[in-house]
Formats: sequence, structure tokens, C-alpha cells
Amino acid sequence: MKSATHLLVLVGAKSNTSKWMHWEIARSKEPDVRLKLTAVKLAQNNVTPEGLLNVGTSWATSFERDRIVEALRNAKIGY
Repeated sequence: MKSATHLLVLVGAKSNTSKWMHWEIARSKEPDVRLKLTAVKLAQNNVTPEGLLNVGTSWATSFERDRIVEALRNAKIGY
């Protein structure tokens, strides 16, 4: 993670219950990492992990290459 610039989160049906996903999101915000957060929901009704809320996450509007690339380009650190 320390050599990355972004964390891309794919929000699936069970993502919100994944301890690993919560850890990855929290770790990406720590001072020695500080990644830009980008996410895309694989289905509209999937529950957003709390760590992505109110921290400036850049959301892809659909699971399509162009939308994901656009969200990655628009990402910034907002926490």
C-alpha cells in the first residue's frame, strides 16, 4: 500500500461485512500511506462500508472502464 497512490474499492453484496475491507480502508487513511479513495458499487443496493463515507471518496457511476478511470482521475485525499 505504501507504494500505491489510490485504493479502488469494489463494493459487493458482502463488502460491508468484510473485516479485511474495513482494515484496507482504514489502513489506506493512515499517515504513512494516505491513499486517494475511489469506489464503485457492483449493485446499487450494496451497503457502503462506513470508512468510505464523508471522506471525499470518488465514486464511479457504473462498473465500466471509462467511469472507473474518470473516478480515479477525480480522486483526492479528503480525510
